[in-house]
Amino acid sequence: SSEWGSSVILVPWQQYEFTGDKQLLSQYYEPMKRYFDHLKSKTHDNILGGGLGDWFDIGPKAPWLPQLTPIENTDTCFYYEDAEVLSKIARVLGKDDDASQYASVADAIRASFNQAFFKPDTGLYSTGSEASNAIPYVMNMVDPEYRSSVFDGIVQDIGKHGNSFTTGEVAYRYLLRALADGGRSD
Repeated sequence: SSEWGSSVILVPWQQYEFTGDKQLLSQYYEPMKRYFDHLKSKTHDNILGGGLGDWFDIGPKAPWLPQLTPIENTDTCFYYEDAEVLSKIARVLGKDDDASQYASVADAIRASFNQAFFKPDTGLYSTGSEASNAIPYVMNMVDPEYRSSVFDGIVQDIGKHGNSFTTGEVAYRYLLRALADGGRSD
């Protein structure tokens, strides 16, 4: 699954952010690149699928695989985040060519994601679910002119469900972060 596999990249970066110690970044840089290349080999037009998506979301059926958000929506967001973080890691390690390459890949993923999943007529992503909007909102994949409509869609969906969330295991923390960032922790 791309969501959990991304920890190969995200955990060492998080440790660096907390401690400033580059040792894990240096030690795991090559495996990070190999993992990213593996993900890239599974994409079609920069869209990644095949993982678990926002599993255990709260939908009409018993929870397991996502019911409310396409797996490709969630997986591609994490693929984007991996490219963004790899660019930062490469920059920290003085690998400027790699940093530029991963930044370009991230830009291409973001563009493909927005083309595939954003619906300008509704101002929302995919199905309009909390997960399909909260993850790209927090990861800054949303074009600036649509951030308020995406955020409003998150809040409206929560209201539509009796002021309760529908996100699953993966998107829940992104929902909380989106609400906090948007000033709606209530």
